[in-house]
Amino acid sequence: LPPSDPKLEEAGSEFSLAATEIDQLMTEMDTYYELKLFKDDKWAKGKAMHPKLVAAWNRFSTADKNLHDTLDGITKPLAQRVLARIEREDGKKFRYGRKKVLITARELVEASDPIGEDDDIDGARYVAAYTEFEKGLDELIAYGTGHRAELSDSRSPAFPLAESNYNQFVKEANDFKRAAKDFWRCLQDAPAK
Repeated sequence: LPPSDPKLEEAGSEFSLAATEIDQLMTEMDTYYELKLFKDDKWAKGKAMHPKLVAAWNRFSTADKNLHDTLDGITKPLAQRVLARIEREDGKKFRYGRKKVLITARELVEASDPIGEDDDIDGARYVAAYTEFEKGLDELIAYGTGHRAELSDSRSPAFPLAESNYNQFVKEANDFKRAAKDFWRCLQDAPAK
């Protein structure tokens, strides 16, 4: 669809081709193992398919990372522009705080689960992302504490669900914060290897 974005289209096409290839190979191997055909050929097909599976997985992994990186290059700046627009239109109120918490939560999730083959979590990046998330959530809660009446304003487009939506959002965000803190403790206590 317009507007054309050749980089995104190329990344999407390669992802689709790589996903289709690995899916076909895995389906074939699943049948091979489920039906225990390896007993008939003494693992010949399994041995022959292994290098193909490894190559297909490497292709898929590269395509997946490229697609994520390409999408991040589009969606992250867009999210920041939306946040700036909300600030211009409404100021740093409920809508702004909610959007900021969501943006910082995304960064925290990405810091905790790196894309690609590298499973190592960058501790400094994780702590920075957690700190920004916590700061955004604290700012939202502080604003909510001081401006509770705005949630009950019948002229608000979110009335009458604004207060329950806010309460539920804050509850879920606090649950996420606890889980993120527990995850970091777990990583710190884990053996180096």
